Amino acid sequence: MARGKTLGECLTGLRAELRLSLSPAHNVQVRDTHVQMLQRAQEWLWENYSWPHLRVERFLKPQIGQRYYDPAGCKKVDQSTGLLVAAGDVKIDRIDYFTLRDGSVWQPPLTPGILTEHFNLWDSDAGERAWPIMRWQIAEGDNVELWPVPNQDGDETTFENMLKFVGTRNLATFTEDTDTADLDDQAIILFAAADLASDPKVSQKKMLKAQQRLRDVRGNVNPRNRVRLFGKPHHSRVLRGPPTVYYRTTP
Repeated sequence: MARGKTLGECLTGLRAELRLSLSPAHNVQVRDTHVQMLQRAQEWLWENYSWPHLRVERFLKPQIGQRYYDPAGCKKVDQSTGLLVAAGDVKIDRIDYFTLRDGSVWQPPLTPGILTEHFNLWDSDAGERAWPIMRWQIAEGDNVELWPVPNQDGDETTFENMLKFVGTRNLATFTEDTDTADLDDQAIILFAAADLASDPKVSQKKMLKAQQRLRDVRGNVNPRNRVRLFGKPHHSRVLRGPPTVYYRTTP
């Protein structure tokens, strides 16, 4: 899989597929169109398939009495310092799951969906708060609603009581010649060429090549599960830590 190719390199590859002059000077008038088609091809691939190399962990800080959270305010771990820094690079519909660090112990993933029966237990509309957070759902304005509303704050230094979510990050900027593609350049180029080709037969041929390239790439990033024939089975890890006490508070 050829990732990390620059937009300039992708433009050259697209011109070659379309049998155009490779000189940027000869394609000034169509450059914007070509860039847009390459962007569209990469966005389509990003939206319609899972890409393990784009999966990331991001953090949100629970705050006492706060019910809704904007994923755009998420943070990531700076690998050089180990500290949390601004990220804001995951859309709400590309979040896979949330987990909560209850004190110093990471808990199993939160359950998605908040039903009437849950509000009957701890009513967020009435300002009732509790701990730990157990459920989440997508709310109006691309926000995340948490339940119950927390009565404890998260700590960004120790990571105690922090929320972590796993999802697919947004594509990096792909507008300047030096910007790099997040996905396979050949797949991007071939899908764009299939859309741009004026001859239906050529377009069909490019599309078949694009689909084959996509199958090859997908086969490399999603290897088949291996069957364990011999040896002892792996046992699930037992979570350790003090039991959690559930209690209700009101402001």
